[in-house]
Amino acid sequence: MGQAMSERSYKQVQKQFGRAADAYTWSPAFAEGEDLGWLVEQAGAERHAYALDIGTGAGHAAFALAPCAQQIVGLDITPQMVQAALRNAGERGIESFSASVGNAEHLPFPDESFSLVVCRYTGHHFHNPARVVQEVARVLTAAGRFLVVDNTSPDDAAADRWINTVEVLRDPSHVREWSQGEWQRYFQDAGLSFSVTHTWLKMLEFDDWVARQQTPPEAVAELRSLFAAAPAAIRETFAIESNQFGLLTRLMVGRKQ
Repeated sequence: MGQAMSERSYKQVQKQFGRAADAYTWSPAFAEGEDLGWLVEQAGAERHAYALDIGTGAGHAAFALAPCAQQIVGLDITPQMVQAALRNAGERGIESFSASVGNAEHLPFPDESFSLVVCRYTGHHFHNPARVVQEVARVLTAAGRFLVVDNTSPDDAAADRWINTVEVLRDPSHVREWSQGEWQRYFQDAGLSFSVTHTWLKMLEFDDWVARQQTPPEAVAELRSLFAAAPAAIRETFAIESNQFGLLTRLMVGRKQ
């Protein structure tokens, strides 16, 4: 399940993503994607009074959902990401967006503050996802929605180990790509329903993947070796081909009971 984020882990995430904030503004892996439209679909037809984007990063999910809410709040553990999101919102003229620095394990909001909470490509950095989901359930209004888009580990144990090994090598702040079954347990333990609406392979370019996190050259070389030596089953699972590969990604939806 993971442990609470330590001060050392907190600082590691801030350091890793502070230097990568600008890259996340422009990277197609985050600025684009069909999943942004799927999030809007899952937000529902009603216009929410208040929505929350956990791990807002450069703000892409929040901006896509801005028409769905009167006010949308971005929360991120990294000050540079918050600054980037606020700058990007200003450039887009999105006046309903605000953002602040905060820890998802201790959401700085009162009970039942939001009818919509979203978390896009952030969960694999959670040391204690169960705690985060409990916090989300606390700040959700009755029948409120929690939408999670994240890379998830395959059911196969060898594939699980392989992808989490390469992810940590590329980004030391990576904790784990949690499995669908783990996410389901966290949702249900927090009193949320659970369903998966979309499952897909998110295709990435290797060079952009390592450049975005400024992975050191020696780690890049080790990663290239791991990809080149990957067994056939691993190559098939992650669609490894030349400079491309895919991550098993899901859109998971919960409703507060």
